[in-house]
Amino acid sequence: MKDKQCNDRVCIESLSQDYIEQYLEAFSESVRVPLRVQSIESERDYLKQRMAQKAPFFFVITIKQTGQLIGAIEIRDASHRSQLYCWINEKWWGSGLFQKAMELAAQRYFSHTENESISARVDCSNKRSLHALEKNGFALQGISLGSSEKQYSMVLKK
Repeated sequence: MKDKQCNDRVCIESLSQDYIEQYLEAFSESVRVPLRVQSIESERDYLKQRMAQKAPFFFVITIKQTGQLIGAIEIRDASHRSQLYCWINEKWWGSGLFQKAMELAAQRYFSHTENESISARVDCSNKRSLHALEKNGFALQGISLGSSEKQYSMVLKK
């Protein structure tokens, strides 16, 4: 599987040790709070765990022209209640770069698995993420109780 994939604006590449510090620098408080991440250290531990498990669909998002890391997308095993874990630094909110990266990640996932869909759950208070996923073709399936509040259940079909 070719690791780095790009379109006209962004690239996705598998998470590696080389990206950890850049990832954590871009992982701002504006990103951590809605994801309910306790600390930078807990995220560092999560990244190390995912690398040790060789998570096949954990990608960093970089700007094609500069190589600057601006976010991440992880598509977990289909057994997860929410397969999608994603974020983009607030400097890039509304730029369309997340949509470009999600297209690449979904293409890669669907071409390397036999799965027909990707599930996502979004806190009902997080309208920005809801709209970003809808722009990528995720459809609302319903509302259910999450760990902290009600969440939208969404699905992207192949």
